[in-house]
Amino acid sequence: MLTSKTLRVVSLVSGLALGGLVLIQVFWVQKAYRFTNEQFQNRVTLSLISVASQVYRYNSDTTSVREAVTPLGDEDFLVSLNGTVPPDFLLNLLVAEFRKQSILQDFQVGMYDCFADSMVWRTYNTKLGPLFSGKPPGEAVLKKLPSYTFSGESHMMVVHFPGKRSFIARELRVLSASTLGVMVIMGVFIFVVVIVFREKRLSAMRQDFINNMTHEFKTPISTLLVAAEALKKQASGGEGDRVQRYAQIIQDESLRLKTHVEQILKIAMVESTRNNMDRQAVNVLELLQSVVEQFKSRLENSKVRFEFLPELPSGVSILGDKNHLSNALFNLLDNAVKYGGESVQIRLKAQLKLGQVVLEVSDTGPGIPKAVQGMIFEKFYRVSTGNRHDIKGFGLGLSYVKQIVRLHGGQIALRSKEGEGAVFTLKLKPLMP
Repeated sequence: MLTSKTLRVVSLVSGLALGGLVLIQVFWVQKAYRFTNEQFQNRVTLSLISVASQVYRYNSDTTSVREAVTPLGDEDFLVSLNGTVPPDFLLNLLVAEFRKQSILQDFQVGMYDCFADSMVWRTYNTKLGPLFSGKPPGEAVLKKLPSYTFSGESHMMVVHFPGKRSFIARELRVLSASTLGVMVIMGVFIFVVVIVFREKRLSAMRQDFINNMTHEFKTPISTLLVAAEALKKQASGGEGDRVQRYAQIIQDESLRLKTHVEQILKIAMVESTRNNMDRQAVNVLELLQSVVEQFKSRLENSKVRFEFLPELPSGVSILGDKNHLSNALFNLLDNAVKYGGESVQIRLKAQLKLGQVVLEVSDTGPGIPKAVQGMIFEKFYRVSTGNRHDIKGFGLGLSYVKQIVRLHGGQIALRSKEGEGAVFTLKLKPLMP
């Protein structure tokens, strides 16, 4: 699990990277738009110069056409004709020259007659062909005609491209789509980061609650244990046996509740301090002997048969937290007793195999069904025991064991067959001498 600091750093770096990618995409879209626009302008200008040249030849005009075309804004172009020309002839010239330059866009052309001081507009639609704009048939008008006022002795022509921006947008649709995709990814990333930080905050609140709850429970449990012990010592007379029996029940149930609280506290402690464990060199045999002594005291007045097989050199050590490792091994042994029953046989075997410390906890209990073996290490999961209610717990033990083994860089595996017991195998890396 990532720490809050690491998560913030990762989120910041990822956000900056995505933000930079968005800015780069926007920059390239703008640059591509300007390039496409300039290319369109140049192609239109070349076409209009060619048209002006042909009109000049038509009128036997020897004036240079180099200054005949002047851009008017982003969509309009002004052309000096220096003479009259039939509107249809001019329109055909424009269509022919635009096609040579692969300009297949709808356009409008306004022809100014300086003699009559009037403007005649023609519309060319790529689907409908040339249309007279005075009385267009229904949807033939492309756009409201531009308003230009001319005066003087020269004939003029204005060419207007109402769909130019749409044309450029279509040309850039792939690049625009990729930019939009990156922006969507950026939005999703921000949403996920917000959710992750919210979950992180809720997880911290949950850990605080568990810690506070377990610590608050420990005080009254300790008080109950002390009171029960005192009650047992002071019980005397005819009522003494019954009082002592009740005191023993109070003590047993308090101890069981204490065990549950400590188990929950262990889980909370591992999740909140997984990177702050007290790691030091731990002698494996000394660790196992300590666990065995503790477990044998648990088996007093029990029919459980226990066997300890230490088959590794005495100097083998591992780097880890002694308390957590002891608790993990004891949990496995304790589970074997709880689920195996009074007559179960339990064996703890330790050996050095293929450069790894291998610890095996095996039992002759009922085994674990194959269908649920993949879930037993999940938190709060408990193997179904039918209508039995004598096996208590929260399903946290094996989850705790798995977390401890993983935090020590090891592996844990289960081998079991229903009706033939179970074998839990822990593999840990030894310290090199």
